[in-house]
Amino acid sequence: MTLTRTAIVLVIATVVLSGCVNTHSLYYFGNYSAASYAYKRTPTAETRAELKESLLTIISESERRQKRVPPGIYVELAMMEFEDERPGRAKQYLASELALYPESATLVERLGAQMAPTGGEE
Repeated sequence: MTLTRTAIVLVIATVVLSGCVNTHSLYYFGNYSAASYAYKRTPTAETRAELKESLLTIISESERRQKRVPPGIYVELAMMEFEDERPGRAKQYLASELALYPESATLVERLGAQMAPTGGEE
């Protein structure tokens, strides 16, 4: 009988504790942590391209999964586009960040002011 009671207690504990796990995250992060760490650790053209691809995947997968794009993703892409001399795209990403997160207005406005088009837009 003791074994049966122990088994019942373990089953109940498992059910109760599994109910505490949050599997419904508001955001989709993909492999952002790994890609960001790799780029910060070894900033090469390859790791930068992997980070950029990760950011774009986060956006597309977030839309596909009907989740919000995490805060800062559009800003990071905007900065990369600006560094790649594509200020038009950079401003589009900043506008997307501002639309999702109006509380980021001060940051977005300051970055936007620094991203004046220099010609050669796509």
